[in-house]
Amino acid sequence: MKAIGSKGFKLNAQDKKAFEHFVLVKPKKWCEDALSGMLNKAIKTILRDWLPKYKETNETITANLAQLIPAIVAMEGFKPYNYMTANMKKAKRKDSNAKDIEIWDDGFDIEDWQETALKAFYADPEQQLYDFMENKIACRKEAFEREYEPKLYADPEVQEIPRDVDDLIDLIASKADYKNRKLREADRETL
Repeated sequence: MKAIGSKGFKLNAQDKKAFEHFVLVKPKKWCEDALSGMLNKAIKTILRDWLPKYKETNETITANLAQLIPAIVAMEGFKPYNYMTANMKKAKRKDSNAKDIEIWDDGFDIEDWQETALKAFYADPEQQLYDFMENKIACRKEAFEREYEPKLYADPEVQEIPRDVDDLIDLIASKADYKNRKLREADRETL
């Protein structure tokens, strides 16, 4: 067993509010699912590209991925993909040091063969996972801003609109009638 994401991941309060405004699952669960997707992509790509070559030199092929993936990666001529997603966004934060909400602290356990698959496909699997989470937060904060700025401009009672997205999130989330996605879904279910 190995741990990926072992340095943990933290959010600030506004990151968490923006995330929960749109997403039903907790940030940790979202990251677990992202890691599962990373594994799936690595395994499928390795099998698609290298299993035919592996079959050329082996008479019997195991169906056990824990044996098959390391065997393929150990093949002569196997080249790591060194894949990294380009153009990942970083969340804008008023205070970049104020990330104090722990999402995970000690990483996610994966099997040795899964680590082999991730390292064979991604240039830096840990960084890729962090980048996916950071990108998700950045996109949710941008969407929050796009959703609420027009509403604030259209409201004749609003005198000022915060320039900073973190302040905008705090302003909206502090309103008595504000509901995140989970609460909005619960309201729909009671109708």
